[in-house]
Amino acid sequence: MKRKFVFVLLSGAAMLAGNAWAADKAQPKSATAKPAANQGATKPAGDRAADEKALRKSADDFARAFNARDAKAIAAQFAPRAEMVDLDGNVLQGRQAIEESFARQFAEPLFKIAVEIESLRFVGDNVAVEDGHLVMTGEDNDITLRSRYTAVHVREGGKWLVASSRDVVNPNDRTEPHEHLRQLAWLVGEWVEESGNSIVVTSYRWDEGKNYLLGDYSVQVAGQAAMRGTQRIGWDPLTRQIKTWTFDSDGGYGEGYWHRDGDRWLVKLEGVSADGRSGSMTQIHTPLNDHRRTWRAVDRVLGGEPLDDIEEITVVRPAPKPKQPSDKKRD
Repeated sequence: MKRKFVFVLLSGAAMLAGNAWAADKAQPKSATAKPAANQGATKPAGDRAADEKALRKSADDFARAFNARDAKAIAAQFAPRAEMVDLDGNVLQGRQAIEESFARQFAEPLFKIAVEIESLRFVGDNVAVEDGHLVMTGEDNDITLRSRYTAVHVREGGKWLVASSRDVVNPNDRTEPHEHLRQLAWLVGEWVEESGNSIVVTSYRWDEGKNYLLGDYSVQVAGQAAMRGTQRIGWDPLTRQIKTWTFDSDGGYGEGYWHRDGDRWLVKLEGVSADGRSGSMTQIHTPLNDHRRTWRAVDRVLGGEPLDDIEEITVVRPAPKPKQPSDKKRD
């Protein structure tokens, strides 16, 4: 029954995702370096104050350009032959390659960033080293990731430019999985959806450590039990996205990553039915309030054959059960 593939990949929620690059940088803070003998004396404190102000403004400009998805403005902050190493260890050489990398990233939904400078130190008249944190947040201002960075700045033509940057995740700054999943807390509880002659009852709860959302669902078609299944939603530290895994009572399974698009949640799912056919679909979930949400499915394929889209279905929380009369005997 083709309809069953819908239930294998049932319900869920999402978060901003994608390849984060982030800022320009990484490496733990090291002790203040002393200028080498051939680097000459450092500038007077008054001049250094102006340089520090310029470098702090550069960090603010970087965050502003990133949040505006302006790859060209970001690349202009780098020296023509700059080197950048991103969170995934990719090494980019040159301003053009850096601009193209950011342009590709901005084609996907991304979080916002803020730069927290931890230290600035000057190792010569025209060289400065910056250490700090890059903080990435979702649209609801929940912290998605913190990373440490180191950026080496050089002064060229009277302007400070980034010559080298490296960014790494610091294990000590790791955001707990629950922090990523808190935005899905609205799923907790029981939900009911009716479509045609089918009824789906779904319930979600936190696991003991609150690092996963656990779901159970049951499907009835024409009043007969058709399928049961379980679902687990968690944070994937490898891809830094929220991921869902689903298993049905017939032996089928599915998985997918979720992405936020304004007020709605999109997820591209892939699965295998109990008879061995592969399938995929894109689900669109839209929370309306604490008691109602909708979902629909598009781009459905099963066993290489396209299926019709599933039109919007409303999912509601069931009405509270009426209180039972007291068993106490009346006088």
